[in-house]
Amino acid sequence: RADKDLKAAAIAIARADKDLKAQKESEQRAREAVENKAAEQDGRDEDSWFDDFFADAKQACEKKEQKQEPVREEKAKAEKTEEEEEREKRRKAQEEGKQALEARLKAQKQAAEAKKKQLEERRKAAAAQVREKSKSQAAPEEEIWSDALVPAKEEQQLRQARLSWDECWEHPCAGERRSNGSAIFCGPCDGWISMGDPFDHRDFELHCEKVGHYGWID
Repeated sequence: RADKDLKAAAIAIARADKDLKAQKESEQRAREAVENKAAEQDGRDEDSWFDDFFADAKQACEKKEQKQEPVREEKAKAEKTEEEEEREKRRKAQEEGKQALEARLKAQKQAAEAKKKQLEERRKAAAAQVREKSKSQAAPEEEIWSDALVPAKEEQQLRQARLSWDECWEHPCAGERRSNGSAIFCGPCDGWISMGDPFDHRDFELHCEKVGHYGWID
């Protein structure tokens, strides 16, 4: 009987140890579960904090952008206005330059026409003087000339009368004149123009009219 009691006591102790061990394991699992839950909660709280932080930063950036938008629009508008004003100034300057050039060309044309008219009047006056001189010095036999021969004779006398350059003659294209009357320097052509007869500047005038040096000023 004593052996049975000892055996029963040993079994009871073994059961108590087993129950105690099971209780400790249960408490350990419960403690780990609580710790894991707390860690998960901390992680969620941390994620929530970062989300709130970045959300606030994004919202602040958007507000800043909204405040700067009118400033950017005003700046772009001002730059566009300045560009348009600069373009308008360039257009006006080009228009004024064009008008000035047209006025200059018109003035040159008028000056050339006036000069040509003056030269023609001088030529006619010189021819008239030669004719008068020819009439006063004509021999008696000249009275029998035909009307067809008179202009040719007067032209020949006019050419023979030129022994030097006409000091009153001027031309906008004319430069230096050779002393022997053989040529006149042409400014637009940058070369010497030969005369058919010595000191006969009419060949030079015909050259300029043919080439078209209209309104040229040295």
